[in-house]
Amino acid sequence: MMAFSPQKPPGRPKATSSGLFRAFHPETMKEKGVSWTIAMLSIIFIVVFLAIAEYWGEEPDRFDVVAMAAKDGKVKDAKALPLGYTYATTVINIAETLLTKPGGFLVNDMFPPGVFEDNMPSWEYGALTALRDTTSALRNHIARAQSQSKEDPDLAQAEPFFYFDHTSWQLPSSESEYQKGIEAMRRYRARLSTRDASFFSRADNLRQYLEILEKRLGSLSNRLSASAGDTGL
Repeated sequence: MMAFSPQKPPGRPKATSSGLFRAFHPETMKEKGVSWTIAMLSIIFIVVFLAIAEYWGEEPDRFDVVAMAAKDGKVKDAKALPLGYTYATTVINIAETLLTKPGGFLVNDMFPPGVFEDNMPSWEYGALTALRDTTSALRNHIARAQSQSKEDPDLAQAEPFFYFDHTSWQLPSSESEYQKGIEAMRRYRARLSTRDASFFSRADNLRQYLEILEKRLGSLSNRLSASAGDTGL
């Protein structure tokens, strides 16, 4: 009596190439024609373009200023940091976020997809305005004992760098100047750690900074009111 071993059912054939590769195989393109090939390439370009634009348009995550300062200062408790270290770290991280977020700094982009972005450049300008206000307050008020006292040399360099034209894409670019401002702020922060720089947490300094914010918010409020009036709301 002959014994027969059971045969395994035939498996599914393995795909030798993906549908995308088959679509762009020379024989397929020859069969479909030039118009079909151009249409397929255009569709792929549009999909990739929109995906990149969507990714670049996402607002960066917020950061905890106290936790970030403790991390940069390599301490467990931010209270152990020198006075002003958290403030300086916040300024540095705002500037670094503008330069290192997805897509980088987009306001001065001259090519797509950055040039077609709308919301993100507006967000960048708002963050840049906050950066400039905090740096100006630090240089002109918080880091000086009195209005007639000598200003900090590193802050005197950092502020003009952050006020550089935000739409410049040629040499020097906005990014390169802002990076110089970051480096100057890092030097100031390092000197705070060695008690070689000043930071005065007086009530009058805080009041002067809040007055800057008050004027800034008042201007924005007027612009929003005018915009609502134009739309008939």
